[in-house]
Amino acid sequence: MTVTLGDGSTVRARACVLACGAQYSIQRKLGLGMPAVFLQSAQVEVPAASLRDVEVRFGQEVAPGGFAWTVPVMRPSGPHARIGLMCERDASRYFDRLLETIAPSWGVTTVDDSGARLVPRTKMLPLAPIERTFTDRVLAVGDAAGLVKATTGGGIFYSLLSAGLAAEVLASGLRDDRLGSSSLKAYERAWKARLGPELKAQLRLRLLSQRLEDDDVDAFFELARTDGVMPIVRRTARFNQHRDVILSLLRHPPARRVLLRRILPRAAGAAVGLEMTNIREVETAGN
Repeated sequence: MTVTLGDGSTVRARACVLACGAQYSIQRKLGLGMPAVFLQSAQVEVPAASLRDVEVRFGQEVAPGGFAWTVPVMRPSGPHARIGLMCERDASRYFDRLLETIAPSWGVTTVDDSGARLVPRTKMLPLAPIERTFTDRVLAVGDAAGLVKATTGGGIFYSLLSAGLAAEVLASGLRDDRLGSSSLKAYERAWKARLGPELKAQLRLRLLSQRLEDDDVDAFFELARTDGVMPIVRRTARFNQHRDVILSLLRHPPARRVLLRRILPRAAGAAVGLEMTNIREVETAGN
């Protein structure tokens, strides 16, 4: 196969791995599709007056369908703040509002060295896999395949895992000179076996959470303080695997009511039945 680079030069290779991040023009041309669900993100890192605690903000006026963050970072030149958000729409506009809000307390500037308003780095944040992650002589990994944590948008762990699986399949294909779709589809079977149930559970929670209103989020945080949610989180949460904590929260009646009440019918009997159906569907995801 021949790969044409941006400068017009070409590279000949027996196979190609798409590891281009959240860029999908090549995938579309190859018929691999796009992520079915995605958010927008915006982030910048700027000097700060001092290091403060991590801040996470929620709300329809802060980051609709997502959340915002301010993270302290120590650089050789001194304290910095990494400021960003993920949301359903208008990421730059919501970022400007966030920056104005946190600037006084963090001691960060809202303009660059030229006096122009700070422009964050914006990008698409995939929350679901592309339609197909393989074709003849080509595999897609990580963000390029839409393999990310739908709960947080994080992708490093899944990128490394999928890259390892792709390397194993390609090593076999190169050795046996079997690089067509029929052979490389083993890669998609492999990542689905390792990540399928996890990705589906996370995406279902993401789709549920996007229906929550601000008072629902407040109620959930109140539950975390008072009604046994934090012991569940401490017992089941893992940094890169969220399925267990998701299932545990859906089994916890107060948490389940908060998470599901925006989509459940008013009738109590129907609500209970639908709640349990949602739990069973998540538990069997990927089977």
